[in-house]
Amino acid sequence: DSFAAQKNYLISKCTHEWVLILDADERLEDALKYSIRTAIENSLCDAFLISRKNFIFGKHLKHGASGGDHVLRLFRKGNTSFVNDVHEEARVSVAVGRLQGGALLHYSTPDFSSYVRKLNRYTDIESGMIKGRRKFVLFRLVAQPPAEFVWRYIFRLGFLDGIEGFLYAVLGSVYTFVKYAKAVT
Repeated sequence: DSFAAQKNYLISKCTHEWVLILDADERLEDALKYSIRTAIENSLCDAFLISRKNFIFGKHLKHGASGGDHVLRLFRKGNTSFVNDVHEEARVSVAVGRLQGGALLHYSTPDFSSYVRKLNRYTDIESGMIKGRRKFVLFRLVAQPPAEFVWRYIFRLGFLDGIEGFLYAVLGSVYTFVKYAKAVT
């Protein structure tokens, strides 16, 4: 039904105390593997945020919308669930710590064509979620795409990531436009 429902279903099938959620386009740095083992053995927390390095068009983007990203992916079973149909987020009922060593390597967008495929699939889902709010959709269709670009490229310093940072900021604003355009059509 959704990415969140898929993760929640998989969590329900886990048989161990600790759960580590990885997407198909994610890999663990060796240092992160060590941090995970250490956290589980000495844990004062029941859930952990993990630093994530996002690779767009083959480049690790350190700024923009993808820079400084942390995701909750390691937790004890029973206190975490995921919400949102797309761009799902973890919801926890316990104290959350932060792993200190290593990162999750996220190869989400290897090339332009894969971005366009993902954009079409994800905006189909998101537009369906916002269809009922028509009076705000037209305003957002006009105002949010340029605001998204400015936020990613200027305020989040996407310009420091070179051409990839520029392209990702432009594509983020295009994504926003397409999502709302689909919602009004």
